[in-house]
Parts: sequence; structure tokens; C-alpha cells
Amino acid sequence: MPNKALGKILNKMTVLHTNLKGSIKNHINYALIGSIEKPFNIHFNVEVRTPKQLKINKDCTIKKGTILNARSVIKEFGIELGENTYFKENCYVDAYGGYIKIKGKCAFGQNTNIHGGGGIEIGENVIFGANCYLVASNHNFRSRELPIMLQGDYRKGIKIGNNVWLGGNVTILDGVTIGNNCVIGAGSVITKDIPSNTKIICKNQQVEEIIYR
Repeated sequence: MPNKALGKILNKMTVLHTNLKGSIKNHINYALIGSIEKPFNIHFNVEVRTPKQLKINKDCTIKKGTILNARSVIKEFGIELGENTYFKENCYVDAYGGYIKIKGKCAFGQNTNIHGGGGIEIGENVIFGANCYLVASNHNFRSRELPIMLQGDYRKGIKIGNNVWLGGNVTILDGVTIGNNCVIGAGSVITKDIPSNTKIICKNQQVEEIIYR
């Protein structure tokens, strides 16, 4: 048999094998997930941890390489994805014992990292650029005698309202509430509450705040 023809056969077999693996993995994952509504679009290379505490509503899309860890000690569902939630590739979403609740129709750029230890609530029509980081906890570090890693942490939580746009590489730290209709410029590090109808621009490592009514 000519090498070209053999190559085509092997290529088709490889594709069939990959699709079969994906189909089996999807079947197992969906059987284990605590609550899921159809239709949905979840890539077979998505990793689901603590699946019984994961709730996915209809029309959600989760792209390749994303990890969802719904572990929670305070909620039935550590992660709740509202309708039309969209995660691009390689996001890491972990309840860390707390919870992450997304109301819906939100989009998360590639490599977004969400740490839900103190609880994270995100409203509707929220857009995240790539490489955003939300961390809803903080380490204690008052003692100079104990290593920081042994001092525990404190958790206040993060809340984001409706119609918010976060540019790429935005960091939201624990205890922050962001109101409705806000724009957070790329590269900003948000450490305090942002009222509704606010635009934040980061220039030369300085944050310029513009309120528009």
C-alpha cells in the first residue's frame, strides 16, 4: 500500500480514537456533575473536580484546558454558572472551600484565574479580558515568628455588579465590591470598592479614576 494512502488511514484512525476518548470522558463527566442543563458546549479536555458541587445552566460554553474545582464547605454548589456563561481556553476556576456564583451571560478571557475562598458573586453581562485574576482571600502575616504559610487566612469575598468590563491582566483582591456599569482598564489592581458608573484607567502604574454620571 502506498505510504500516502496508509497515512490517510492512520490519520482517520487517530481522529476516530480522539473523538471516542472525548465522547467517553464527556459521558462520565456529565453523569457525575451535580446539576447540568442542556444544551451546552463543554470541550472534552475540560477538567472537572468535585463534580457533584458543580451547577451548569443551559447555553454555557467551556473551552479546552479549563479546570473547574467546585469544592465547597459552605454551599451545596461551590460553582454555579448561569445561562450563557462563556469560558475561553485554560481558565482556572476554584471555589477553594467557598463559592463562585455567576448570574449569567458573562465571558471570561483565556487564562482567567478565579479563587472563590471568601465567596465571589458576578452579575450579568460582565466581560473579562485575558489573564484576569480574582482572589477572594488573603494570608495573615502579623507574626514575625511564624511562617506566613502557617498563619492561616481571612476571607471577605468579592462582588461584581452588572454590565462591567474588565480589561486584560486586571487583578481584583479580596473584600472588593464593584458596582454596575463600570470599566476597569487593562493592568489595573483593584484593592478597594468601585462605585457604579466608574471608569478606571491604569497609566504608568498609576490609577486614574473617572466618574461619569
